[in-house]
Amino acid sequence: IETCTIGCKAGLTAKSERILKKRRMESQKPDGQDDSFDENADEGNVDNFDVDAAYKDWARKLIIRPDLTEHLYCTGDVGRPRWCLENDFPDLGLAISRLPEDRWWWYDASKPNDAQKQQFNSKEPQNHFKNRVGRFKSWLLQRKETNFVIFGHSTFFKEFSGGRSMKNCEIHTMRL
Repeated sequence: IETCTIGCKAGLTAKSERILKKRRMESQKPDGQDDSFDENADEGNVDNFDVDAAYKDWARKLIIRPDLTEHLYCTGDVGRPRWCLENDFPDLGLAISRLPEDRWWWYDASKPNDAQKQQFNSKEPQNHFKNRVGRFKSWLLQRKETNFVIFGHSTFFKEFSGGRSMKNCEIHTMRL
């Protein structure tokens, strides 16, 4: 979640900087000159772009899916309870409030894992993991939207994409 919020804020800040740069360039060019210096600065007609307001709008639309968690295979894959996430990411309160209260990652009651107590006693079975990835893919296919930005974990994406390994923070485009 932290990487997701940092990436969003960085992207919105870069967008704001492109808009300001385009405005400065337009104010300095001679009348009648048609100059589009930056094909990515398509937001030049925006009068007031507010990074904080745009971030709040993004946070309001954000969906956090429990199915998108890493394959539970080691201590770093154990999730934290919802209340911890609510404390650490108060801006994402609505998205986090949709998570189950206690545990939203794979759990075996006879061999519990607990990030708060630093306990790791069981791994997620491969068939459970594959079914979870399939549920997420089905959820995507049922959405009315056609474009998604998905943040997640490497093992999840390797299974999701049919075996493609991704580097840390890599951007990958795929069609379902």
